[in-house]
Amino acid sequence: MCAVEEERIGGRVDPGAQGREAQGMRVELIDQWHRAWEKVLARVDDLGQRQRIGVDADGWLAARQNLLAAFVGDKPAGHLCFRVEPVCRDGQVVVDRGRPVVAAQVEAVDVYPGFSDGEVRKLLKDAAVRRARDLRCGEVRGLDLDS
Repeated sequence: MCAVEEERIGGRVDPGAQGREAQGMRVELIDQWHRAWEKVLARVDDLGQRQRIGVDADGWLAARQNLLAAFVGDKPAGHLCFRVEPVCRDGQVVVDRGRPVVAAQVEAVDVYPGFSDGEVRKLLKDAAVRRARDLRCGEVRGLDLDS
């Protein structure tokens, strides 16, 4: 779970984090076992993005997928999904200090109607960067969320 408390971005405190927490905004890592899975999946389905986030026919999220959902109170406000994959060059997995290098690739992102697009996207982007770092991803691809 990625609850918003005091967020650090690039070694500095995000000055907006406490304000977002006070408004009840938070981001959580979601999978089929999460209590809000059905709510989030219904919103993803409304946007036609189920296939993009990697949910199989049985309703399971693929192991390499990371689905982050923003909430305001108990209502889903948006989602960002990325997959983790090894970095390859010339058909070979890149290895650094004996470990494969992995990258995060954003698959889908959306803010649901009725919520602040810019604020929710920033919250999701910041959470995705932290989650990718936790997974030791060397880079996050496709995070240009302004378009």
